[in-house]
Amino acid sequence: MRSLFSCRFRLSIILTVVLQLLTLGTSFSLEMSPLLWTEKKLDTKKRVIEGEINKYPFKHGKYNSGNKVPYINKLQQNYSTPENAAVSYFSALAAGDVNWWRSSWSSASVAKTTLEKLLGRFKLREDKLSEKWKTTFANRDVYLIQRVDYEKYVVVFYKQVRKDKGPDGRGRILPIVLKKMRGEWKNTEDLKAHPLLRYAPWNNGKYDVIKKSSWGLEGIL
Repeated sequence: MRSLFSCRFRLSIILTVVLQLLTLGTSFSLEMSPLLWTEKKLDTKKRVIEGEINKYPFKHGKYNSGNKVPYINKLQQNYSTPENAAVSYFSALAAGDVNWWRSSWSSASVAKTTLEKLLGRFKLREDKLSEKWKTTFANRDVYLIQRVDYEKYVVVFYKQVRKDKGPDGRGRILPIVLKKMRGEWKNTEDLKAHPLLRYAPWNNGKYDVIKKSSWGLEGIL
């Protein structure tokens, strides 16, 4: 009897090791073309920017055209770079995986608050939200447009377009704000009221700013 138990125990260990080996290397890493960094000269003639935005030095770069986000599976999720974090975030939406989406945020409390706002705004149950995400992203492609580095944050701007329109299709440009925490880049609300995003000097102010009340809700339904 003891011998049978010992064999089963050894078999379970072997199976565990095999499963771990099978999952090794499944983490996805997005290969990005080099960013085209630019030094933006601020238009100090605009009274709204003068004397305020200069307090917030930033670095701005554009992604090469056609940087479509590939939807990956949950085993491939990777938060080692801002771009990989963006891929993982949109893949969670495309999969309709609410728990995976929660894990992309900087804290459980922020994810919980954002989810509650989502469900309340669109009058959906969580299971219906999952179905809505899968349906929505089955017909949409996401393209990374530009990136802004500011202090400990990276803002990745993206647009969503219908699959049949391609990278030149029209779509509203929206941000994901990411912060590095314990070696991983996660979504945060830290900059939702920040002047840098409100004035968007890297885009000559021609940025459709998200209202604070809508932060985290835009572009995912």
